[in-house]
Amino acid sequence: MAADAKIEQVEAQAYRIPTEDPESDGSYRWTSTTLVTVHIQGGGARGFGYSYADAAAATLITGKLAQIISGRNPVDIPCCWRLMLDGVRNLGEPGIAMLAISAVDAALWDLKGKLLELSVVDLLGVAREAVTAAGVSWFEEPVVHHDLEGLRILRDRTPAGMEIAAGEYGFTLPYFRRMLQAGAVDVLQADATRCGITGFLQAATLCESHHLQLSAHCAPSLHIHPCCAAPTLRHLEYFHDHARIESMLFDGFIQPVEGKLAPDRSRPGLGIELREGEASHFRF
Repeated sequence: MAADAKIEQVEAQAYRIPTEDPESDGSYRWTSTTLVTVHIQGGGARGFGYSYADAAAATLITGKLAQIISGRNPVDIPCCWRLMLDGVRNLGEPGIAMLAISAVDAALWDLKGKLLELSVVDLLGVAREAVTAAGVSWFEEPVVHHDLEGLRILRDRTPAGMEIAAGEYGFTLPYFRRMLQAGAVDVLQADATRCGITGFLQAATLCESHHLQLSAHCAPSLHIHPCCAAPTLRHLEYFHDHARIESMLFDGFIQPVEGKLAPDRSRPGLGIELREGEASHFRF
């Protein structure tokens, strides 16, 4: 029974997947992407989660974070979330610590859905049946992401119809709150690989209270369920690198149909599983 379940084992592994071609954005170039996966065993089920992070996140997951949540009920995600945040206080929340917590958080949501035999979107409550999978349609992070005053000034001075979007490097709720209070963006981007599904849901509530639209940043397999539960969602950014990796390595990967993504609600949890045989070729 879910009410009696206990977290028995936490496993993590890092994989480095070469890109098809060298990739870059405004400030960074890369030729590979690192995927960190988490499996959590409890109550007779096995939850799966992941993040795109440095391999160091896997060590933090199997060490400190596993110690913090072992023996807890995996259904009590808010408790595990708060304990993990408290546990990394002296390490610093933004960065590796939050990337690791986000992967564990995803595995907990997946495990909870499996224990209750419900998809994550059905656990959360369905706001829409599908989401639009789209590329960029705004002026994204025209200044460094933590320059909230600079974002606000640009937002005030851009031509009519041009929107400012930022937030994908937000790790915590206070950052999102400061961004919206500053009037820095027209659309808030949130990334559950960095702020967790739990943090993504908090960002969605914050957007609703500010009458602002929300966009999910990349990682389609992770975002599709919370996106369909977010009332003010505009779309899910469909990033080729992540979509390619997830289609290669995840059983249950959802392909867009006529520009939209819809979760498979017949599969409990997040509806995805790691193809461990294929993934082993990229293991650290």
